[in-house]
Amino acid sequence: MEYKKLIDKHFNDVVKGLDEKNLEDYNLWHSYVNSLEIKQKATYLASILDGQVFNGGFHQYFLNSYGTFANLTLEILEKMNSIKLYKILSKVINEVNYLKLNIEDFNKIIFNRNLDKLVNFDDDLYDSLDKYDDLYYQLRDDLINDLGKFIS
Repeated sequence: MEYKKLIDKHFNDVVKGLDEKNLEDYNLWHSYVNSLEIKQKATYLASILDGQVFNGGFHQYFLNSYGTFANLTLEILEKMNSIKLYKILSKVINEVNYLKLNIEDFNKIIFNRNLDKLVNFDDDLYDSLDKYDDLYYQLRDDLINDLGKFIS
């Protein structure tokens, strides 16, 4: 993976500005991420998505509150022209947002871990997300290449 070192360097630079205080405060965390320039934002959001999904699937991504950025990550995937991953994440968001909340309410409920089916490991939701995990794993290299091209 020719872009991995570049992505890792960009990611390490981006997370220098984050600390536990930021990650525990919805407004601080979102303000920080939204203040990043586009390449930094893409690096952070795509790297978080990849790390969480690769290690524990989409369920982990949302359960660990990183899914609070899922809709923003969609925007980034579109800008990166990562269309297949965009489609997968879009479907995942629709599955997880079964209450059909607006984006802000959805982000907050994910951040606060207040989505019953997610925190209680609902079998139907878990099984559905597991299928998307398999699709993601097939496209993981695409994400890394798309991000690498976008930030270089």
